[in-house]
Amino acid sequence: MLGRAVNVQAPSICAHFPQGRDEIVVESLRWSFHEFGTALLEAVTDAVTPREHWDAIVRVHLGRQLQLPESSL
Repeated sequence: MLGRAVNVQAPSICAHFPQGRDEIVVESLRWSFHEFGTALLEAVTDAVTPREHWDAIVRVHLGRQLQLPESSL
């Protein structure tokens, strides 16, 4: 499915992940969590009060769920 989505043969993808499918899944999740964490840190940079922090966190989480279907794990 991944190969079809990016128009690449499966063996070409697997060549970059010697541990196979599990490594692809792990790296995909790692990237997703990295992007989410980065978005959270950017969102709370200017927050001062606990309420501002909470609002920023909720805004990022909800926004990613609505705008990025791939975020729905």
